[in-house]
Amino acid sequence: MKKLKLLTTTLILTSALNATTIYYNGEGNDIGAWSIQPGSATSSSITQVHDNTLNSTVMQFTDGGVYRLRLPNAFWANATEKVLSFDMRLTSYYTIYVYVDTLDGVRKLFYNAINVHVGHHNTGILNAIGNGRTHFLARNGTPQINQNNRNGWVRATLDLDRELTDTEPNNRVVRVLSMRIGGTGGRIDNVSLDNPTRTTYAQSADNWHISTGVPIGATIENQQEGPERGEVVSFSGINTSNSYTTGAISGANSWNNTQDDIIQWKMRTSNNYNFIVHTTTTNGARDLIYSTDRIDSGLNIARNEIGIGIGWSRNGDGAAYGRGTDGRWQTMTRNMATDIAEFENGNNLIAVNGVTVIGTGGRQTHAPMRASNILIDDLQLFRAVVPTEPAIHEEATNLHQWRLRADSVRVSFSDNAEGEIGFRYINADTALQLGVDLPATAGTGTSSIGQINGLVPNTTYNILVHTLFDDGRATAISQPISITTREDPNAGNEMATELHRWRLRANSVRISFKDNANGESGFRYINDTTGVQLGTDLPAVAGQGTASIGQINGLTPNSTYRVRVHTLFEDGRETAISEPLTFTTLAQ
Repeated sequence: MKKLKLLTTTLILTSALNATTIYYNGEGNDIGAWSIQPGSATSSSITQVHDNTLNSTVMQFTDGGVYRLRLPNAFWANATEKVLSFDMRLTSYYTIYVYVDTLDGVRKLFYNAINVHVGHHNTGILNAIGNGRTHFLARNGTPQINQNNRNGWVRATLDLDRELTDTEPNNRVVRVLSMRIGGTGGRIDNVSLDNPTRTTYAQSADNWHISTGVPIGATIENQQEGPERGEVVSFSGINTSNSYTTGAISGANSWNNTQDDIIQWKMRTSNNYNFIVHTTTTNGARDLIYSTDRIDSGLNIARNEIGIGIGWSRNGDGAAYGRGTDGRWQTMTRNMATDIAEFENGNNLIAVNGVTVIGTGGRQTHAPMRASNILIDDLQLFRAVVPTEPAIHEEATNLHQWRLRADSVRVSFSDNAEGEIGFRYINADTALQLGVDLPATAGTGTSSIGQINGLVPNTTYNILVHTLFDDGRATAISQPISITTREDPNAGNEMATELHRWRLRANSVRISFKDNANGESGFRYINDTTGVQLGTDLPAVAGQGTASIGQINGLTPNSTYRVRVHTLFEDGRETAISEPLTFTTLAQ
């Protein structure tokens, strides 16, 4: 039997702004499935538990395993959303793997707690989430957890496409395939992919100014940085003249951005630096000091500062991993709202006002400054996604296959949405559309069915139904149905036909049908609305073309039933499912 291979061509699919797909949040409106990877330690386990800090159902891991998050029996194959976010509270060193399909083939982006971006490393591309994130490193190297105000929980946001281009500037993520966590115990929640709307700031040197000292020897210039990056902003300076600001700490020149809570930038430098974000919070002004240090200095209330170490290095395989930089481009992405919450209990982000960049040797704004030579690009703000809203089940359900052939199949489903504009069949393994769009149905609970042609004989397809909207709602994605097309293009149709009802009563009915199969093991009546069996199995008949009839008891008076006949096999053939017969029982 053949399996479809992942395509590596560029896919262009339409997507609503701020579209979000929730792969796991434990609250019932997710579509992912966790599993233990074969070969993990025998002690490995995954269990859903309630977490008091998040007041949420979360997934809990034991140490020593590798845990995979995919769709049931299929890759995510998400070609439109490439910003991955999740909450984690991992209790020892970890590795998080994200598998992506790119223009140059499949890549494994992996993230861990050593605070360095290495680039190509072994079989993947090694990046850092930053500061060990879930266990704050003491100066003796011993992991220390629970040192923040979220009981060890932190939220990570990873821009997969941009972090890929840090190492491979001419490559791009085509689609995101799956996520794995290895080597640790702990908990995870709220895993989602997003396509955020971004606000870009300070694209030109004209948007920056020298903010401290006498501007002797300090410059701010536009600089061409190759065909893949284009024009960037360059800072150079000495001593007290190397502090550069866009926006403001407060006042008329500040951004006063009250909508976004994630900041992202690309930087290239060989110097230590402070990247300072000026914010307004419920507790007043706060400067978030992101520094090239492995240690969080935390809240300094006297200075209205929160010091956060993001020490990183990209020294490559075989070299020492230090806290400095090596002069290559790197993306940094930080959730300012959770950075504030982690170090100042009860405080909340209100507005983002501006940024100051300093070439320095310390973690805080008052640290001694050094000569700087810094390039910066793509300074952006966008909104975080925390998928903890109550479940809204708009995805299609009750997927069934009909009239399976060597090169075609019909897939039926139940619509669970209001106001959709239509439906689309998607190959879960390639993200390509199958068949044509189907129109919207009459309302919630309505059944729909569509034909998919042009399939390959003797091939397995994992098929999703996408429920489409044009009012800003994210596409609702069903669980997949797996079908395997027939090997013989000339194979006959084996489903029962000529369904008729007999002796209709308030509580019972008899249904006859024509058998069109040879070698079946029996037949079964199925309630098409609920998927529940009606009556008992019927034995196989003497041969193809023979009529059969069976009694169904225990029905509800004055109720409408939609019944199909399933032809059953024990030799590996797919169950053949008839067209439905609809009837209404008599009143009592």
